[in-house]
Amino acid sequence: MGKGGAFIKSVRPVPRGALRWFNLGSRRLEEEEEEKEERGGGVEDLRSVTEAGSSRSQSTGLDDRVDFCFPRGEPTLYRFRTAGDFRRHLMMGDARRRILYIPGTAQGQVEVFRFIPIAMDGSCGFAAVAKGVNAVKGMKFTPDKLRLLLRDQARSTSGFFAEEMARNAAYRFCVEEGGCTLDDFAASVVRKGVAGHWLGEKWQMVEVMALARVMQIRIDVFTYDEKCRILRRHDELNTSEAQCIGLLFSGPPSGGHFDLLLPT
Repeated sequence: MGKGGAFIKSVRPVPRGALRWFNLGSRRLEEEEEEKEERGGGVEDLRSVTEAGSSRSQSTGLDDRVDFCFPRGEPTLYRFRTAGDFRRHLMMGDARRRILYIPGTAQGQVEVFRFIPIAMDGSCGFAAVAKGVNAVKGMKFTPDKLRLLLRDQARSTSGFFAEEMARNAAYRFCVEEGGCTLDDFAASVVRKGVAGHWLGEKWQMVEVMALARVMQIRIDVFTYDEKCRILRRHDELNTSEAQCIGLLFSGPPSGGHFDLLLPT
């Protein structure tokens, strides 16, 4: 399982020790989700949802057997209580169920993305970005290569992190007071696996922004809003670039997982 956290628009000063963005907590999240399934949690009353889908299909011509809760061509109101339930449904469905309609940045705009599942192996964030960049820009990056790129950025006096420290007082405070120096980060980011460095672990979205800058691509971060039951765009990183990929984060603020969303 990959790590994730509460997405923020900018880096804010935080107390020492509060910079660890993720906390997997062993199998706690998976065990909680399994308990929900055993209690009958997850998707609301399947019969009522299916009936609603059938009613809509009669009026729209859509086949509810294909996708009874994913309307096409408009932002989707989903039927899932948790982000975990939503992701499991995408994983179980065929390719047609993995097409997502998300409100765009412009009023009335709808953007279409394809859900690409990423392995839960501790490198989910790096793997998602690598696969997305390769698909959009025709490159051949690997998760390990992206780790090395971030390490080199941390070591460079003219790299992204040095520039960010010079211009962003809040980020500079996080680095100086948070117990993770540039040298510490350079040593951490190359460690692979579940026990290694997970994208965003030390410096939150600043790490994702660094990848977006180095790869010259816009990265939009999405989460499933469990209250409103829609997909929300929580961060737009490196917006000056025209080419874009999406990262779908699922899980609680203390730990979660990144999958890839490819523009379609």
